Amino acid sequence: MTASEFFVQGFEGGNRWFAGTMLLEIMGLESRIKTRGAIVHPARGVSLGVGEGECLGIAGESGCGKTVLLLSIMRLMPPGGLISSGEILFEGRDLVSIRESEMRTIRGRRIAMVFQEPMTALNPVLTIGNQLIESIRRGGKHTRESARGRAIDLLQDTGIHSAAQRMQQYPHELSGGMRQRVMLAMALASGASLILADEPTSALDVTVQARIVTLLHALRSKYNLSLIFVSHDLALLSQLCDRIAIMYLGRIVEIGSADEIVTGPQHPYTEALLECAGRSCEDGEGVGFKEIPGELPDGSAYIPGCQFHPRCPLAVEQCRLEKPELKSVTPTHFKACFRTEVGALE
Repeated sequence: MTASEFFVQGFEGGNRWFAGTMLLEIMGLESRIKTRGAIVHPARGVSLGVGEGECLGIAGESGCGKTVLLLSIMRLMPPGGLISSGEILFEGRDLVSIRESEMRTIRGRRIAMVFQEPMTALNPVLTIGNQLIESIRRGGKHTRESARGRAIDLLQDTGIHSAAQRMQQYPHELSGGMRQRVMLAMALASGASLILADEPTSALDVTVQARIVTLLHALRSKYNLSLIFVSHDLALLSQLCDRIAIMYLGRIVEIGSADEIVTGPQHPYTEALLECAGRSCEDGEGVGFKEIPGELPDGSAYIPGCQFHPRCPLAVEQCRLEKPELKSVTPTHFKACFRTEVGALE
C-alpha cells in the first residue's frame, strides 16, 4: 500500500479530515543509529502527514526521537544512522529512495530546516548579508544585486528593522531572537514550501517567543508555508499549530487538532505532559506541577506491549503484553491506548 492510499483511508496518520493537497506523507518510518554500545531506534513505525499551508506540532520529552525525525525528512541522519524502512513522500517523490543528487535539489530549497540555536547554523565569519545572498543565488535566478534587494525584503518580512544595515553585521552582533529571524529569512530565501523547525524558540525568553510565533503566523499566510514545529511546550504549540502529534520513544501515541490535544487528551502520556507544564491548584492559588514517574528509556531499549506502560499509573496486564495501534477517537483525533476512559479498557 502506498502512502497516498494509506492517507486516503485515513488510518494511523489521522489526516482523513484534511481536505486540501497533502504536501508531505510519512508512512511506517523506521530508522536506527548504530552507536558503540547499542543500536538506537529513534523512529519506530512513524506515520504522519502535513497538508499544504498546515502547521503540525510534535511534542515529547528529550530523547523521544523528534529531532531525528526531522533529520530523516532532510535525509541528514547522524553518523551511523540510516532509514531502514518506510516512505517519505514529498510532492510525490519518495525521499527515502531518490538519489543524493536529486535530494540536493530539495534539501535547503523545497524543504528548509530552522535549528534551535542559530549560532550553530550561521557561519560566524560571514556577514548576514553574504549568507542570505548566497542562499538566494543558489536558485540561479538572481544577480548579486537583485539577490541583495531580495535579502533586504526578506529581513523586513521577518520583522528586522534597518535591514540594509543589518546585512553588514555578523551573527555574533545580533540577539538570539534576531538570529532566529535571520534563519527564517534564509529558509524563505530558498523558496521552501515546507519548513522544519526544531525547537526554534526554546533558547529565547518568553516575550521573544511570542513575537516569533506571531511572525510565523504572518509568514505562513503570506507564503502559504507548511510547517512542522517541534517543541516541549504544548501551550506554545496550541497557539501556532493546526494539529499536534505526541511522540514517545520513537512512536506517535496521540495526534489530533491542537484543541483536542490540549483540552481533551486521550493518552496518559499526553495528560502527563500537560500536567508537567503546570495546572491551577485546587485551592485556586498558584500553579501546581507534576512530574512523570520514572525516566524515558534509552532509545535502544526493547519494551514489549505499550512502551509507556512502565511509567503509566493506569497500566494493566494487557498494556504489558500487547502493543496498542493508533485508533480514531473522533475523525480528527487518534490515540494508541487501550483505555477508552479512565478505568475502562477496550
